[in-house]
Amino acid sequence: MNKNTISFLHHNKLININFDEVAYRPSTTVLNYLRQQPAFRGTKEGCAEGDCGACTVVLAELDEQGGLRYKAVDSCLLFLPALHGKQLITVENLSQQKTISIAIAPCTAGNG
Repeated sequence: MNKNTISFLHHNKLININFDEVAYRPSTTVLNYLRQQPAFRGTKEGCAEGDCGACTVVLAELDEQGGLRYKAVDSCLLFLPALHGKQLITVENLSQQKTISIAIAPCTAGNG
């Protein structure tokens, strides 16, 4: 793989982008990349400054123990090369889950 190619996981598929062969540039934001994908338009542009959270995606990468570390990031501020070697998780990935487990601590614990 050459230095102008990145690879990452998205929607359970390995994505390879060679910047010499596609219209994307290394300065393309992850938000702009996603908005150009017909099936992945759930990530929205709000303020384009990273303040509103409309463009939030999750990146997963291996930690030191071989597990996954998840981090929420603003896709409007993240350039495509930052995805290399990681997994990109978008709202569309979350909508594919059949079962979602959510643990909620009572807000009124100790107050009632």
